[in-house]
Amino acid sequence: MSEEFDADHYLNVIKAQIDAVLADKGYIEVQDEQAAFMYLDFGIATESAMGDDQIFESTQIATGIQVNEQTKEAGEKGSLYIAVFDAAGAFPRWRALAQGPTKNRINDPQEREELQTLIASMMDDLPSR
Repeated sequence: MSEEFDADHYLNVIKAQIDAVLADKGYIEVQDEQAAFMYLDFGIATESAMGDDQIFESTQIATGIQVNEQTKEAGEKGSLYIAVFDAAGAFPRWRALAQGPTKNRINDPQEREELQTLIASMMDDLPSR
């Protein structure tokens, strides 16, 4: 994340949104690692902190929404990566990546709602329990 963003705030909001989607799908968070049958992890980054080439190196998912002058007004390009691992696996069994503008994405209520919709859409293919 670039320094102009409060990374902890973004992480907390996005985690809460991911948790809400998982709960809607019937998943229950457990504290006992031995009771877990899967793990979910996610990462966020702004373009200035992690470029498309670095994202591809880390995820093997091709990226690259183009930022034009109109898009730049909506803030720096940000990326959200979500991955699900089985309890014994080192490689993701399911994953999704989305990119888009970052400006007001967390603090503006309408933008926050759109982010929730985006996260739900990213997780559509994750099976319900």
